[in-house]
Amino acid sequence: MLIVDAHEDLAYNVLGDGRTYLESAYNTRAAEAGGPVPALNGLCMLGLPEWLQAGVAVIFATITTIPHTHAKPGELSYPSIEASYQQALAQLHIYRRWAATHPQIALITHRSHLADILRSWEGLHEPARTPDRRQIGLVLLMENADSIRSVEEVGFWYAQGVRLIRAGLAHQPLYREYPRSRTIDRPRTRPSSDDAAIWHHARSQPHGRRGMHGGARPLRGTHCGDPREPASLGTYAASVVRHRDPARGRA
Repeated sequence: MLIVDAHEDLAYNVLGDGRTYLESAYNTRAAEAGGPVPALNGLCMLGLPEWLQAGVAVIFATITTIPHTHAKPGELSYPSIEASYQQALAQLHIYRRWAATHPQIALITHRSHLADILRSWEGLHEPARTPDRRQIGLVLLMENADSIRSVEEVGFWYAQGVRLIRAGLAHQPLYREYPRSRTIDRPRTRPSSDDAAIWHHARSQPHGRRGMHGGARPLRGTHCGDPREPASLGTYAASVVRHRDPARGRA
């Protein structure tokens, strides 16, 4: 059995805590022992050897930025759209560097890439192969669209490999109908013309509407707590992807 891990803030932890996930989690724990990181972020739970041992073939790797208003003390955060953009770029470069320099890390941007990843795991139960050719595929997920400074930049992020985008958390005028507090007592307005422009732009990209799965664009429902959500989803014709990740503990 292979595992798909649908949410990991890997690059965020690399920037904020100096963690590396291309070596064992036990090595990271030893390096962090006695320091401030475990108290803020918990013990490191992930590393390339552990992914391979457990059979983790696909990871949804996030590009995560956190506004000052949402951050805990000591967490990496941003005061402006430009700062969010720069942090997102730095995380993107981390994932792309891993894929370019490590033979067992690859980006998944099309269905054919997923097929390549799965083929690399064939013969999993055979005697150990030398060298180990198994690959872990990363699907890039932008968890906060504050990092997109304008509609025109959607094409850039798509070209760089981002395949899922969550609405902005604090500043982004392109998503101004989402309340900053994420509470449920403030009614949501109709999607703005800017949102319509974003979807139009995404649909104009190669594979932009059909994506990796050959179907209509997926809606990501993570972190949704509004009791009106089921009724809203009843009007959505395409696929809905929902999962629940641990609160704030980041790998």
